[in-house]
This record gives sequence, structure tokens and C-alpha cells, in this order.
Amino acid sequence: MDTFNQTTLANGLTVVTETLPHVESVSMGVYVRTGSRTETAENSGVAHFLEHMAFKGTHSRSAEEIAMAIEDVGGNINAYTSRETTAYHLKVLKEDAELGVDILSDIIQNPAFLEEEFKREQGVILQELAASLDEPEEIVFDNLQEIIYPDHAMGWSILGTKKSILEMNIPKLKAFMKSYYHPENMVVSIAGNIQHQTAVDLCTGYFNKLTGQQKTVNTSPTYHAGARNTHKDLEQSHIALCFNAMSSTDPHFYAANIFTSILGGGMTSRLFQEIREKRGLAYSIYAYLASYSDCGTFGIYAGTDASQVQATIEVAQQEIQKLQQNITVKELNRAKVGLLAGLKMSLESTDSRMGRMAKNHFLYGRHMTIEEIVNDIERITLDEVIHASKVMTNPDDLALSTLGRQ
Repeated sequence: MDTFNQTTLANGLTVVTETLPHVESVSMGVYVRTGSRTETAENSGVAHFLEHMAFKGTHSRSAEEIAMAIEDVGGNINAYTSRETTAYHLKVLKEDAELGVDILSDIIQNPAFLEEEFKREQGVILQELAASLDEPEEIVFDNLQEIIYPDHAMGWSILGTKKSILEMNIPKLKAFMKSYYHPENMVVSIAGNIQHQTAVDLCTGYFNKLTGQQKTVNTSPTYHAGARNTHKDLEQSHIALCFNAMSSTDPHFYAANIFTSILGGGMTSRLFQEIREKRGLAYSIYAYLASYSDCGTFGIYAGTDASQVQATIEVAQQEIQKLQQNITVKELNRAKVGLLAGLKMSLESTDSRMGRMAKNHFLYGRHMTIEEIVNDIERITLDEVIHASKVMTNPDDLALSTLGRQ
């Protein structure tokens, strides 16, 4: 049973909580409705850079003091940047909840942006970017994003480019923060052993410097089909193909997830059984659904020998067509059980509950109960799964990225 509560503070900041009296901890995060998709060519990578700088000191705490404040009480703190969201989150024992709110409010409201820290973090991000260029799977997917969204920030790397990071500066960070870090563009999500009113009182006291009412307005990307083969001297070739698919808010979203699971979600999936077990074409093979607020892609990844690239692609496409013609009730039920099990297991984590509340707030503008999601999944029919699969596997939308010696 959900114990969800929501309050919007006088300054426009929303606080959502889920009280869990049986746990000893509290997970809390500040989620900002902005990510790499709101960037321009001139400031590509700024959202991720800003996330890195959050822990590099405030006007009242040094970078070391921020880390020590949390670790001294046995907690942990982290952050991430995605295409649509930037999140700053931590986990502490229930008795240290006020410290957690204090730290999060401090890094959001009072970043110092010291020049020496900026330079140091610029070097770290350049190393992170260089490391990503050593990861074939990351390269093949970055290339795929560029193919399908060539004229939109959704097609760019979240890390930015070497050029954009070298040209980054503190004024760009401050300008981006000023544009998007507004209370109505944020949600504070807290899950754990804390009462809602206590969380509201803490946030009212500590987030009192946030002002402004501007919300993120995203421009929707236009999907493009296409292909790119990148030569690289690797022992294994990497394949990523995709089609235009549905957004996270589409009514067929869960049906699409079920089709994805049946096709390539595990060891019993059609792709794994046919391509790896029966034919031995690939070591790694899976299907995925990447959905966002207004767009999405359905795709397949495989790692194979250079001589087997074409065969792997052909068999994968054949399996899509075969599955659309004869999905079984057993496969449907197994996929439902998998989705429901994953959902229910996530309830054991305060971090997962925290993230789910924030995601629901941004995507739907409301809280979706576990019972509501379970009911949505349980009532999906074979016809709905087949319909969703046909919507997201239009041959005219095929985009293909390969990397290796082929």
C-alpha cells in the first residue's frame, strides 16, 4: 500500500514523500527537469558538467567537507545526468534526515564555482569522455543516436565533445543553472522513515533561496532512418539497430515492454535462444526499449564475429517478424511475471521508490500507485502486444550502427 504525500511549497518547489516506518534509512534527491536534450551545440555537455561541479564546494562547505559530512554519518551521496533529468541524491539514517536536506539544499542553492575546481573537473570529464571512446558498446550506441536524431540534442552524447568541454567555462555553467534550476522545474523526492510534514518543514526551511517560475519546454526530435558502419580494429563486431517507438506516456508503453522482453529480455527470449543457443552467432544479444517523455526507440544489440554481422542482423529481423505472428500465452504470462517481479522487488529499495516518485511527477504530473501499474500490466492482451510491436518495428524506420572490422 502506497503511503504517498505531496506538497508544493510557497516558492513553487514540490516535495513528494513515501513514508516507510519499517526501515532505518531515508533516501532523498533533488530532481531537475533538465538534461542533455536542453543543450545547444555551444554548450553541449553542460548539464553533466554542472552535475559534476555540484560536489566541488559551496559558499559554506569545501568539496571535502561535503563528502565528510555525509560519510561521517555512514551515508552516501551521488548524482547523475540523463537526457531529460539531472538528479542529486543521498541516503542517510533516519536520524540524519535534516543533515541530508541541508547538504542537498546547499549544493543546489550555493555552488561556489571555484576556478581551480572547475579546471580540475574539466580534466576529469575529459578523461571520462576518453574512457567512453574505449568502450565499443558506448560508441555504437552514440553513433546510433546521431543517426536517428542528427539535428537535435537527443542525438548528442550526454558527456559533450572534447571541443565543447575544452570551451566550457563558469559563465556557461551559471547561465544554464539560471535557465533551468527553478523550483517549479524541480521536485524533492524522499522515501524512507520520515513523516511527510517533517520533510515539508525541512524543505521549507532549507530550500528558501530558490526562486523563479520558468519550466523546461522541450522541442520534440524528428526520427531518421539510416546506417553507419564504423571501422575499428576490434576482436568482436558490435551491432545496434533500432526503430522509432513510443514515449513513456504512450498507452501502449507496457505492451511494448512485454514484446521487448519476449523478444530479447533474457535467456528464454527468442533472440537469445535463436541467435546464441541454436546458431551460436553472438555472445551478447538483447532487445531494449528506450522511452522518453515524447519519443522513444526500440532496438537490438549484438556482439558477434565480423563474418557473422550480416547473418545476425537478418536473423534478428526474422525473429521480430516470427514473434509478431505467433506470440504464445505462455510467453505473454512469463513477460508479465517478469515485469511485475521487477516492480515489486524495487519496492524493497528506498532509492528505487525515491526515483519512481520523481519520474512519475515529471512524466505524468501525478503519482501512479503500485496497484495502478500492476493492473495496467495484468490486463494487457496478446492483441495489444502484437499491435505495439507493429507500431515500433516499421521497416522504413530501421536505423543501423555497426562497429568493428567488417
